[in-house]
Amino acid sequence: AERLAQPGHRDRRSCWSAGHCWVFLPLPRPRSGRACREGARSRFHDGFIAASKPYVRLAIVKPMIHHVQLACPRGSEAASRAFYSGVLGLAEKPKPPALAARGGCWFTGGEIELHLGVEDDFRPARKAHPGLLWPDLDALAERLTAAGYPVVWGNDELPGMRRFHTEDAHGNRLEFLAPL
Repeated sequence: AERLAQPGHRDRRSCWSAGHCWVFLPLPRPRSGRACREGARSRFHDGFIAASKPYVRLAIVKPMIHHVQLACPRGSEAASRAFYSGVLGLAEKPKPPALAARGGCWFTGGEIELHLGVEDDFRPARKAHPGLLWPDLDALAERLTAAGYPVVWGNDELPGMRRFHTEDAHGNRLEFLAPL
């Protein structure tokens, strides 16, 4: 709800220039049948329809990242859950049934959506990494350290940002940042 169009910025162009990522667009009202009973659905699959406004969809007016995928070894979902839900506090998001059979798991929290996908010849990402903005770096660093994960603080290479790197349960590199 934080990124919905503000009053006075109702069209795509003004939403773009105002820095917003979404805008409400009306959907045609269904006249009868199943769509009428359940509310119209857009082509967007999860959470982009306001439950109280079944005839409204959100249009993306600015490029943005939907999710980041990291790899994990087959059968390691419990370790993924322990790290991403247990340590980071992200909520697990159910995978669509067609994708659930492949293994792995998805997590979400705030503006973050991370997908852990199974790779049979898994090798952790040691250099490539997502950079995640986090509200309280010190508290997160304490939780990671207490759980036995490394925390390597960065120096002043990024002006105006505090940051550190860690590894997830599979050895994938992660960066956490916060503005000074």
